[in-house]
Amino acid sequence: MAEQPVHLEAMREALAMADCDHLAFLAHSLKGAAATLCAPLLREACLDLERAAKSGLLDQAGAAFPAMEEAMADVLIAMRGKLTTTSA
Repeated sequence: MAEQPVHLEAMREALAMADCDHLAFLAHSLKGAAATLCAPLLREACLDLERAAKSGLLDQAGAAFPAMEEAMADVLIAMRGKLTTTSA
C-alpha cells in the first residue's frame, strides 16, 4: 500500500490521457490489494472505476475516481492509525 500514492498519480495520468486500458489495469490491481486488506469500500470504488474504464466510459471513470481516491485516503489513515497504535 505504500506505493499507492504513485499508483494514484498514474491513474490520474491515465484518465487525463484517456488511456482506458491502463486505467482499468491500475484499478484492477488496486482492487486486488483492497480485497486482500479487507477494505470493501475501496474495493467497490475500484471495481466501479475498473468497469467504467473497461467500457471506455471516461466521463463515468472520471466521476468514479474521487470516490476511489477518498476510499484510498480512508484506508491509508486507518492503516497509519493501526501502525501507530501497534508500535506504541
